[in-house]
Amino acid sequence: MRIEETRIKAPDRVNIYIKYWLPQDQPEGVIILVHGLGEHINRYNHWALRFSNCGWAVAGMDLRGHGQSDGKRGAATYEAYLNDIDLFFRIVRKKFGHVPAVLYGHSMGGNLALGYVISHKPKITRLIVTSPWLKLANPPKNWLVFLSKFFVKLFPKITISNKINPSHLSYEKAVVDAYKADPLVHNRMAVGSFLQMQDWASVILKNKHKINVPLLLMHGSNDEITSWRGSGIFARETSESTKFKLWETCNHELHNEFCREEVFNYVAEWLSDAKNVKLRSYAG
Repeated sequence: MRIEETRIKAPDRVNIYIKYWLPQDQPEGVIILVHGLGEHINRYNHWALRFSNCGWAVAGMDLRGHGQSDGKRGAATYEAYLNDIDLFFRIVRKKFGHVPAVLYGHSMGGNLALGYVISHKPKITRLIVTSPWLKLANPPKNWLVFLSKFFVKLFPKITISNKINPSHLSYEKAVVDAYKADPLVHNRMAVGSFLQMQDWASVILKNKHKINVPLLLMHGSNDEITSWRGSGIFARETSESTKFKLWETCNHELHNEFCREEVFNYVAEWLSDAKNVKLRSYAG
């Protein structure tokens, strides 16, 4: 297994950090990871290693304003996120040729992955989304959203706390402690970015019929950040190629939860069944 790190420059000159986890032999496919709000792609190192040990290449980037990428923390527009994902996707496809491509987004990254598929129609083999930001577990009151729309006009560059409680990420204390101690994690989000993410969640829910690739959508039943019920509604109203899996008593980050061994093996089996790709279950 090899690891490569590099940077790309977006058209607006923002530097974007990229990381590849490469299997020892020619990859069977490539998984393109999109992380969540306030975090960074290296928090998925252990998860990417599992897939690379099974013969898959994994490609991830720090979204602008996150991790080792440039940009004001948590203050990018939705359009900028999609443009960066599209640039990265095209670079990854050029690097790995015509092997199967899987787009995998978590939380805010799940929202972005779905939004990207709907708006850009990339050539992917399948799509994995975990704990997506479609509906929040505790959405803000309507009057607060109304006031926020005026606030963002007066103070467009101000960021506030994203209100994520680290203890809601996982029941694993080590995961929560590492998150709190991580200097690359931040808790900022611009009000305008929040409103755009909410607007796009509505767009995605209204355009769910445009998801025309096999989709694995997973959520934990104890998630206090994003709503598993919103994911369930979305999944039921998409195509027959959508698979919805609810993980009972699990929290927001399924890849960091006590059920992660079962989660990985479930994903491995789904990938194998989806296109006759022999991906063995891996635990460790």
